[in-house]
Amino acid sequence: MPLEQEFLPVAQAFIYGISVLFAIWLAVRWKQKRVTSKAAFAFLLYLISSVTAFFFLFEALGGKPPAPMASEENSLQLAFAGVFWLIGVAGVFALVLFTSSKTVTSSAK
Repeated sequence: MPLEQEFLPVAQAFIYGISVLFAIWLAVRWKQKRVTSKAAFAFLLYLISSVTAFFFLFEALGGKPPAPMASEENSLQLAFAGVFWLIGVAGVFALVLFTSSKTVTSSAK
């Protein structure tokens, strides 16, 4: 897919840099005992799967020289990106479950 020459390196640096900063922030908060182990695991699952999803997405967008089965390769890369994105969404869902307080009940009966 044709893109500006600088787009992919800048996008990769931004995505991976923010992910590293979040991982450092999570490690500091976990060391301070301000984050539970389950929540830290769920957030780490989200970070790792999101970075992996972006890796496959950037591979598909990379625009490698035409190969005999380039469309199949790109489809596979996009499928992997979708699977890892879905795992990341499951991690966020688990994070919400682990960090939410007791079940909210309505006061009106």
